[in-house]
Amino acid sequence: LIEIKDKRKILGLFTLSFVQNNLLELGDLIKIEKDFPRDSYAVAMRESCEFVIKDKNKSGIYIYPNKYAIALEKMAGFKEHSL
Repeated sequence: LIEIKDKRKILGLFTLSFVQNNLLELGDLIKIEKDFPRDSYAVAMRESCEFVIKDKNKSGIYIYPNKYAIALEKMAGFKEHSL
């Protein structure tokens, strides 16, 4: 579970799960504070994912996007390979 916080509260959450083939899976995305900008969420998600990939020595992260999250995931740098 990755928490995106400011000094006072949690702004958003998302999950990364360890899976086969040295990969991680991005799971649920939750934006808790409605005033937390999507572009800031995307930057935090991208930086967090890059950190975890390097820290845990993983090959990458994949997702099974839903129609509500795909724009945010693309803003965070994820690429669509198939739908």
